[in-house]
This record gives sequence, C-alpha cells and structure tokens, in this order.
Amino acid sequence: MRAVAAGMAAGASSTALRSGGVVTIVHWVKGMKEMGCMTYRGEEDAEVAGHWPRKMERVINQMRVPEELRVDCMTQLLIENGLYDLPWRRGC
Repeated sequence: MRAVAAGMAAGASSTALRSGGVVTIVHWVKGMKEMGCMTYRGEEDAEVAGHWPRKMERVINQMRVPEELRVDCMTQLLIENGLYDLPWRRGC
C-alpha cells in the first residue's frame, strides 16, 4: 500500500512538472534571469527591442526549456506595455 501511494505521489509531482505548474515556470524564469535575460517594457529603442527576443531565444535554447513552457516563461519577463507593444506585433 505504501509503495503504491509513494508511486502515485512521485507520478503526480512529475506530471505537475511536465504540465507547466507555477513552480516549474518560476524555476525556469529564475534560471533565465541568471543567464542575463532582462524584463522588456516595450522600449522604443530599436536596438533594445531587437536584442530582447534574440537573447530570450538563445537562452531558452541553451537551457533546453520545454517547448510547452517557452511562451509562459517569456511572458513572465514582459512588463507593462511590453506585453502589448511587442515589436513584432507593431509590424517592425
């Protein structure tokens, strides 16, 4: 009985990690920040606006962030206007 309960608990925690639970996303975002990813506020500076997505993509690939968590992780680093004023949404 204990072995079955332990197996179920282990399966539940690994499922939570794979399904993109909040704890998992926080873990990935902390790692991204440690690797130099910064928040994006929708700056008008073309250099900043162009650098941000390239840096994000490079770090996400290096860290091997699971495909299903990439968008959630990136949006955690968007602040205020950055979420709605992305360069690629403006047609830049």
